[in-house]
Amino acid sequence: MQDTSPFGFAALAALIGMFSREAVQKLKQLAENILAKAEQGKDAAVPRPSVERVDPDSGPTAGGTLVTITGHDFAQEPRVTFGGALATSVHGLSRTKITAVTPAHSHGRVDVIVANPDQQSATRAAGFTFVDPPGSPAAAAGGEPADQRPAPAARPNDVTPT
Repeated sequence: MQDTSPFGFAALAALIGMFSREAVQKLKQLAENILAKAEQGKDAAVPRPSVERVDPDSGPTAGGTLVTITGHDFAQEPRVTFGGALATSVHGLSRTKITAVTPAHSHGRVDVIVANPDQQSATRAAGFTFVDPPGSPAAAAGGEPADQRPAPAARPNDVTPT
């Protein structure tokens, strides 16, 4: 009796006339339960998270900026990284909102990654920019180390007459 469907037995029994009205009703109920759609979270695929926004989207290289990350399908205890550095004080407020404190990081744009405990993750490419504090050598150089700064463009008044 390999690959035998309960519907085959029901059809055969109905043809023979062996079932009472109550038995047919019970069989129908059994078939509906077998074919019912699985409840969310039970034998269903877990949706992959997504990151839509990081607010604010910039902060100091020293870290310490409280950010709110909005998106979808976040777990209660996600892991958040900024450019590979682990954020602190991460709180999954809901399936759509996380708060976290940025770590210290060198200046520049970095990816923000939210990873759920099931290892599914979402990336907001260049989602946060670390900026040097005003008055620092890097900030005075326009955010670039002095040896990587572009040369200033010549101005018309800089030309000496010949």
